[in-house]
Amino acid sequence: MADAYRAVLDRMNEDFRYDVREVIEKLDFEHKEWEYATKNIDWYTQDTLFFSITG
Repeated sequence: MADAYRAVLDRMNEDFRYDVREVIEKLDFEHKEWEYATKNIDWYTQDTLFFSITG
Protein backbone atom coordinates (compact mmCIF):
# COMPACT_ATOMS: atom_id res chain seq x y z
CA MET A 1 0.00 0.00 0.00
CA ALA A 2 2.83 2.39 0.81
CA ASP A 3 4.34 1.80 -2.64
CA ALA A 4 1.00 2.58 -4.28
CA TYR A 5 0.69 5.85 -2.37
CA ARG A 6 4.29 6.75 -3.21
CA ALA A 7 3.63 6.11 -6.90
CA VAL A 8 0.85 8.69 -7.08
CA LEU A 9 1.98 11.18 -4.44
CA ASP A 10 3.17 13.74 -6.99
CA ARG A 11 -0.26 13.66 -8.70
CA MET A 12 -2.22 14.27 -5.50
CA ASN A 13 -3.64 17.57 -4.46
CA GLU A 14 -0.99 19.34 -2.39
CA ASP A 15 -3.46 19.66 0.49
CA PHE A 16 -3.30 15.88 1.01
CA ARG A 17 0.41 15.22 0.48
CA TYR A 18 1.56 15.84 4.05
CA ASP A 19 -1.02 13.44 5.48
CA VAL A 20 -0.31 10.81 2.85
CA ARG A 21 3.43 11.05 3.57
CA GLU A 22 2.62 10.45 7.25
CA VAL A 23 0.61 7.34 6.35
CA ILE A 24 3.44 6.10 4.11
CA GLU A 25 5.94 6.58 6.92
CA LYS A 26 3.78 4.63 9.36
CA LEU A 27 3.14 1.83 6.88
CA ASP A 28 6.88 1.53 6.17
CA PHE A 29 7.67 1.38 9.89
CA GLU A 30 5.03 -1.27 10.57
CA HIS A 31 6.22 -3.33 7.60
CA LYS A 32 9.80 -3.31 8.87
CA GLU A 33 8.60 -4.32 12.34
CA TRP A 34 6.52 -7.14 10.86
CA GLU A 35 9.45 -8.41 8.79
CA TYR A 36 11.72 -8.40 11.84
CA ALA A 37 9.16 -10.14 14.03
CA THR A 38 8.32 -12.88 11.54
CA LYS A 39 12.03 -13.71 11.16
CA ASN A 40 13.33 -13.26 14.70
CA ILE A 41 10.57 -13.86 17.24
CA ASP A 42 9.45 -17.47 17.49
CA TRP A 43 6.19 -16.78 19.34
CA TYR A 44 5.12 -14.00 16.99
CA THR A 45 1.84 -14.33 15.12
CA GLN A 46 0.58 -12.02 12.41
CA ASP A 47 -1.10 -8.84 13.54
CA THR A 48 -3.84 -6.76 12.07
CA LEU A 49 -3.11 -3.09 11.60
CA PHE A 50 -5.96 -0.60 11.92
CA PHE A 51 -5.85 3.08 11.10
CA SER A 52 -8.43 5.58 12.23
CA ILE A 53 -8.75 8.70 10.12
CA THR A 54 -10.76 11.45 11.74
CA GLY A 55 -11.38 14.93 10.54
